[in-house]
Amino acid sequence: MKYRIGLLSLGILALLGAGCEVTTANLQNVKMCSALVDYQCAEDTVEFSSDTPELFLTALLQNAVEGTVVNYSWYYLGEQGTEEPYEIDSVDFTKKEGDQQEVYGSLSIPDNGWPVGAYQVVLQIKADNVDPITKEFSIK
Repeated sequence: MKYRIGLLSLGILALLGAGCEVTTANLQNVKMCSALVDYQCAEDTVEFSSDTPELFLTALLQNAVEGTVVNYSWYYLGEQGTEEPYEIDSVDFTKKEGDQQEVYGSLSIPDNGWPVGAYQVVLQIKADNVDPITKEFSIK
């Protein structure tokens, strides 16, 4: 009887764990800037001019194994920052063997220039046990 209960418990745990992806990976030193130095932002900037050619978000990806996926999603929040977020772009980075721990995403100026207002970029390791990191910034 004890043997059956043990097997039943293991079966339930296996079903509960199916589809859940956990990781020890984490992101540190998340910064925004308009120019990279050795693939990293030297300082964290939260306000950019409307003629900034490119925006960068950098981070250190630590304890990540090959195949770890990091998503960068860029949003416009409107001139007052109160509108429903409008997704501008979303890109995945997949860690390959030998990759450095520095990761970055970028967004180039639109043809008509940056709309003035509030923005955010959400950085997310694609795993069930990691909360996203949101960086808010503005274009003046």
